[in-house]
Amino acid sequence: MSRDVAVSALRPEQVTIPRGSAFARVPLVGGVIGGLGLIISLAMRAGDTKQFVFSWLVAFLFFLSLALGALFFVLIHFATQAGWGIVVRRLAENTMGTLPLFALLFVPVTLGMVERFPWIHGIAAGKDHVLNGKAPYLNTAFFVGRAVFYFICWSGIAVFFVRRSRAQDGTGNLKISVALRGLSGPAIIVLALTQTFAAVDWIMSLNPFWYSTIFGVYWFAGSFVSFFAFLTLMVLLFRRAGLMGNAVGTEHFHDVG
Repeated sequence: MSRDVAVSALRPEQVTIPRGSAFARVPLVGGVIGGLGLIISLAMRAGDTKQFVFSWLVAFLFFLSLALGALFFVLIHFATQAGWGIVVRRLAENTMGTLPLFALLFVPVTLGMVERFPWIHGIAAGKDHVLNGKAPYLNTAFFVGRAVFYFICWSGIAVFFVRRSRAQDGTGNLKISVALRGLSGPAIIVLALTQTFAAVDWIMSLNPFWYSTIFGVYWFAGSFVSFFAFLTLMVLLFRRAGLMGNAVGTEHFHDVG
């Protein structure tokens, strides 16, 4: 596919956020705002831990979907040997590189399980035959164990691909791309299955009496679309800040769209 601009080699300063840039302060500002928001929400919802856990879960799932969408984008990119996304792939790798952090952010969900997941009380009561039938799957130990397995898979795949991609930047070894392409297919299968089960565990089980055989696909597809929207906004902001040079053209935005 032809491009509407001629792409020249990027200079280091074009792909590095300057120290005085507003982008360099985003982590600090975001951390302060998030911390203040957490304190205010706890103060406003004093004693209402159920609502707090639910709000945390909603926010957690949304931002996790962006990281998982980025992971899927990178895997698809390697599996199909797509060329158009190379200039934005680093943004996707940085996004999926946050997945180990989400394992830590999941801790409040586990601590508030009793408040948020009604099947815990229902199964303990032992009066409903539907919940009794689901007890081998919907139980606290297995729930937490599955979550640990999901994060091990996601974090392991993300960290491995990021590190190998960085290594290729330094060595220029094309064999790394070949190896990552071979691993991308199995990794996509692992991601699809684990994200599907995570959707069942963390969202669908909020109402253990309702089920959908395609529910995992909704979250899986939604995370991919959400990441594309996030990627578009980030590229626009970086371009307006004078970063990335002319590497990203109009047709790249068409491809993302």
